[in-house]
Amino acid sequence: MKTSFAETHVCYAILRGKTGRNLFETEIRKKWILDTVAQQKNISGCTILAYCVLDNEVDLILCASDIRQIESCLEKTMARYLAEYPVCSGRREMWRKLQVTELENERRVFRYCIKIHLLPLVQQLADDPEDYWWCSYRDYLGKPGIALAETKLLMTGIDVGKRAAVRSFRRSHREKIDRLCSTSIDTKRN
Repeated sequence: MKTSFAETHVCYAILRGKTGRNLFETEIRKKWILDTVAQQKNISGCTILAYCVLDNEVDLILCASDIRQIESCLEKTMARYLAEYPVCSGRREMWRKLQVTELENERRVFRYCIKIHLLPLVQQLADDPEDYWWCSYRDYLGKPGIALAETKLLMTGIDVGKRAAVRSFRRSHREKIDRLCSTSIDTKRN
């Protein structure tokens, strides 16, 4: 990939409910958490490169010039969600410890992007990442959806032409899907 993230921090983050709580099990909750992330990223000055909201977690790839901007965005997102979450017992214990991993190079960013896009398949929420609305895969294909991810940074690193970049992007995902399926079939046979 030719993309340069020089002088930029790129992090993979997981916001996960504690003890198996399905914090985002409804479409309204999924939309609400993405709206909250979008609002906080604008306030903190972050860019979202990829996202996926599952029933119990939100996976994000965020970038910013200062890692504290990313941490602030995540902490404020969790605090706002906590403040607005319906009153229930033990609500202060809602979140697990925040998991953040800094991604040092473009190849790793791209691999994590694919990983995020395949989560709905792994959790059997969709048969194809294109069918899952709560994921940035559709953003990268230019399909209608939430369009929250900044796709240009990764796509120009794949190829200068938009169509060629989309074909390559799909192919990379398809190869990983095929490997997942063959691994799954081999596991079932044994």
